[in-house]
Amino acid sequence: MNLILVIFFIILGIAGLLFGVDAGVFIGFSLFPYQFSKMKINKSINNILIGIGSLIGSVYFLWSKNWLLFGLFLFSQVITFSASQYLMKDVNENIKEDK
Repeated sequence: MNLILVIFFIILGIAGLLFGVDAGVFIGFSLFPYQFSKMKINKSINNILIGIGSLIGSVYFLWSKNWLLFGLFLFSQVITFSASQYLMKDVNENIKEDK
């Protein structure tokens, strides 16, 4: 289910970029790294995807001069990063306990 949501949010973000819809860019590029981090695949891939999503969304909101959404978007990316770190910490602790 998380993979389907990752694909959906990526499509939503790209459609928001193409059609100039702020809500699509905000929701798509805010939530696809979070959904990917819930899959608990790899910490470095999560951080790279959060960086890519942050970069794309930030450039879009700076380019459109929408400062409120830019600030909210960065705040949501910080929340996503901290949630990703927490989820990956949980996975690493489970791996250590299994050994």
